[in-house]
Amino acid sequence: MNRGTLADLIAERAAVRPQATAVRDAERVMTYGALQHAAGALAVRLRAAGVCAESRVAVYAPPSIELVVACLAVAMAGGVYVPLDPEYPPHRVAQTIADAECVAVVHFGLVIDESTVAIRALRIDLTQLAADPPATSVGPIDGSRAAYMIYTSGSTGRPKGVVVTHANLVAVVGAARNFGWAGPEQVWCLCHSHAFDFSVWEMWVPLCHGGELVIVAPPTRRSPVALVDLLVRFGVTVLNQTPSAFRALLADGSLARRQRELRLSHIVFGGEALDDTTIRRWRTVSDGAIGLVNMYGITETTVHVTSWMVTDQPPLSPSASIIGRPLPHMRTYVLDESLAAAIPGGGEGELFVGGEGVARGYHRRPALTAARFVPDPWSRPGSRMYRSGDRARVREDGVLEFLGRSDDQVKVRGVRLEPAEIEAILVEHRGVAQAAVVHVTGGTEPMLVAYLVATPGMTPPATVLRRHLLERLPAFAVPSHFVLLDALPLTPSGKLDRLALPPIESVPRDVEAPCVQPRTDTERTIATIWSELLNVPTIGVYDNFFELGGHSLLMTQVMLRLRERLDVHIKMESFFQAPTVAGLAAAAVTAKAAVADPETLDGILTALDEMSDEELEAELARRGTQ
Repeated sequence: MNRGTLADLIAERAAVRPQATAVRDAERVMTYGALQHAAGALAVRLRAAGVCAESRVAVYAPPSIELVVACLAVAMAGGVYVPLDPEYPPHRVAQTIADAECVAVVHFGLVIDESTVAIRALRIDLTQLAADPPATSVGPIDGSRAAYMIYTSGSTGRPKGVVVTHANLVAVVGAARNFGWAGPEQVWCLCHSHAFDFSVWEMWVPLCHGGELVIVAPPTRRSPVALVDLLVRFGVTVLNQTPSAFRALLADGSLARRQRELRLSHIVFGGEALDDTTIRRWRTVSDGAIGLVNMYGITETTVHVTSWMVTDQPPLSPSASIIGRPLPHMRTYVLDESLAAAIPGGGEGELFVGGEGVARGYHRRPALTAARFVPDPWSRPGSRMYRSGDRARVREDGVLEFLGRSDDQVKVRGVRLEPAEIEAILVEHRGVAQAAVVHVTGGTEPMLVAYLVATPGMTPPATVLRRHLLERLPAFAVPSHFVLLDALPLTPSGKLDRLALPPIESVPRDVEAPCVQPRTDTERTIATIWSELLNVPTIGVYDNFFELGGHSLLMTQVMLRLRERLDVHIKMESFFQAPTVAGLAAAAVTAKAAVADPETLDGILTALDEMSDEELEAELARRGTQ
């Protein structure tokens, strides 16, 4: 394989098999030849807009063929793609664009608030790009140049951009061939947000090896039934999942029921620790034809560092997650506090990562880069290793076990979060004097809990605090519970004593709240859905979803079932702001009224969708004269 850049690898595939399918969604297909042409045409426009080597370009698009074209075009133009998820709050999108110092934004019909973002915007139009003349080469790009920049949570409330080079990316893409997962016969799917580094592995491994990439729309990836339908329909061979998402697939049962219809050879886990319970649950329903692989990695080390073929090793221990051995291009060390000596087999220490996947560092954060990316004394001069902050040990057989974090950093839905970032945003609210956010691992799924000390004379409601956080953070980073305390517990040295925070089950609920049974068909449907998902037999209309044990992963299941049973789409923000049966029922009524009203945007789109071609032409002409 060429050891150049992302653009080089795709160009090789396009030259060899131009008519082969490269990327598809539910309705459209794009060949390698068309992908190369469209990305090249867009690269020409990017260069005309001032994009050159190391220019950061924001890619603001939903999961789509256009997203892949845009990211590749930035690489072909010599720039650095900065993926932005449209589901993230506008404030966070604008903050990322500003911090990354983007010179342009590529979008797909999505509007960015021009009052906060004033840069060149280019809209992707595949029809126009297909009509453009073939692009001329931008010239050779050195592998040391940056390829993409993905933002991770920051402890100060300010996310930090990780700069990953083409050499880093090419190395991890090449490692996939060692497992037999890469090649023209393989079909992968993009199941994760492109703002999460798992997407880098999902997108570029199949495409750089001549395989096929299937785009999964957000509603599909949140619905186990719809996702399994897609896997069957397109013959997906490799599925990447976080353990949390996989547990939702197991709970639904669709994956187990339709095993014989699938072409899946492997399910690859990443993003979170894989527990033995999940493995054992799968083995009780599996026919053994699908292999499980656990991979450990970090954004700063280009997605993946180690791998473990689950069926090849003994069961997991209760206190650890086996993460296996380093990939061929990586090195791992478990070191003592002096960083000078490796811990003997069986001993616990901090995991350091070296090798070709170690990223350049953090954008505009030299002090933090120097602290986390340190010299690697066991490699050639000038080599660096990344200080992961993860605790690990090496077993006698050389296999690594992950033991947890050495700090307060957590992972939610596979995405790394600094509780301090959430705390910093909470105390910006005038009603919050102090805040401590912890990750609670009991129950069906881990969840975030915020412990608060209110500003004297104020008691901010949880709905207000959720709304405040949703303006700055993605939904999965918003705590499920808010607990008011008179004071946060401290250690003798004056630091927060997280172990002394009261367990969530011991916090009294509002016993004054009336237990009112559902009164309408909509409320009864919602209560039934909650009961099914939360395993709570009786639910009143004023019960709080999060106080009953709900979390963001279950919330998406509620939304999907509401769409199936009530044919209504409710915005996630509405759920967070009124997380009761009564509140959700009111939001459902409002949403249905909006669709029914012929003068609302939803109503207009619904009406137009139901018209014949002749009626549509007449209606558009009428509206054009208004």
